[in-house]
Amino acid sequence: MKIFRTLLVGSLFAGFTSANDLKPLMAVPGDLVFEQDFEAGQLSKEQWTARQKTRWEVANDVLTGIPSTPETQAARPHHKGLEPRGSAGLTPMNFVAKLSIRYFGDESTAATPFIEFGHHNCRVQFSAEEGAFLLVESESKKVAWSENFTFQSGEWYHILAEMVDDEFVFQIEGGPTFHTRNAAFSKAKEHAVGVAGFRKGKIEIDNFSIWNAKQGAQQNGWEQKKAAIPAFEPVIMENRVAQLKKKKAA
Repeated sequence: MKIFRTLLVGSLFAGFTSANDLKPLMAVPGDLVFEQDFEAGQLSKEQWTARQKTRWEVANDVLTGIPSTPETQAARPHHKGLEPRGSAGLTPMNFVAKLSIRYFGDESTAATPFIEFGHHNCRVQFSAEEGAFLLVESESKKVAWSENFTFQSGEWYHILAEMVDDEFVFQIEGGPTFHTRNAAFSKAKEHAVGVAGFRKGKIEIDNFSIWNAKQGAQQNGWEQKKAAIPAFEPVIMENRVAQLKKKKAA
């Protein structure tokens, strides 16, 4: 049976035994700031914020998101909420985040579906063609990607992400592990865990926990583990760079 908890403080490594067996590679978790298995009750806006007026509720023991209403979409010139979007505002700047997520749908876009850590700061995007890839600097640079991972609609994916200062690690259970460093991470305004789904699709989230990560502390053996994570030559996303230049000039 599930146990419902939302905490502002907690104990070291609490919750690391669940359907998601991933453990931090780099960060040392401190206080538990958020824990939900969605057995009962709705989330406050502080805990979970719907973006672009998309619709979220706790139902059937999971957090479920769907697009905004047709009326909302018709009334807005942009940011229509065509894909379910939301974020966890309690995410600290240095964090360990662990969750299970699945995306339903078949209409991807150039930017979705994804999970991100800080709005346009550090984003993992999913696609049937490329599996998963890591984007930074407002999605203008691809710094890591999967080679033998197939992303499928309706499949549960168990995820663990770690951010400490300018260093980030992302694991998918049974899938790729990504690592990158970027000076912009420590300068970002926030690192909220955020998601967006397929167009006209649905997202389900379960077993979601967030910890503070202890600044200046590392897991034993992190340097050896880091050396085993595949490294990639960054790829500049020319179309995205052009979009950002156009937006800046407007």
